Amino acid sequence: MLQESDLKIKGVGFPPLSCRDATQVLTPIRHGEMRRSVNGELCYVGTARHHKYRSHVICSDQNLPGIQQVWVGAIVEVDCISPLWETFLLQNEETTQHLSRPSVAGSLLVKYADNSPVDFRWNDGILTLPTGEGKTVIVSYRPCLKMRITSFDFKESEWQEGRSWRLGLEEI
Repeated sequence: MLQESDLKIKGVGFPPLSCRDATQVLTPIRHGEMRRSVNGELCYVGTARHHKYRSHVICSDQNLPGIQQVWVGAIVEVDCISPLWETFLLQNEETTQHLSRPSVAGSLLVKYADNSPVDFRWNDGILTLPTGEGKTVIVSYRPCLKMRITSFDFKESEWQEGRSWRLGLEEI
């Protein structure tokens, strides 16, 4: 069976011709605020553990997804289209790193800053990087996010053979 999209939403069915050329936007949710110190310096007042994403998925195709069984507020797992990027600085010994989000299987790409490939190991969500003190490693992956549906809508044109849909989500 031909896969029409990298987008996967557990609990939502995508019949044929319903999710080709989907567009996903991942936006950081504003949690903290920017404030000025008494010295006039701009500071961020927030914590890193509260960094979450909002997502909007938009698609126009011949059919609509089977989303009617999951309503606003439902929890779904989303294999995102949009990749995340993280950088790590290598040490003088082999190091292990955890990505900030779980990754979609097969989506991991690990390269040095000069774009050459890195010999790495991936096991149970743990990334093992080689030695190379001071070298920067860039990791790209498609995240698998646990999200709540915040909105969805469908659009259909009576005279033109086209349907479109939008889905709003927020990371839990």
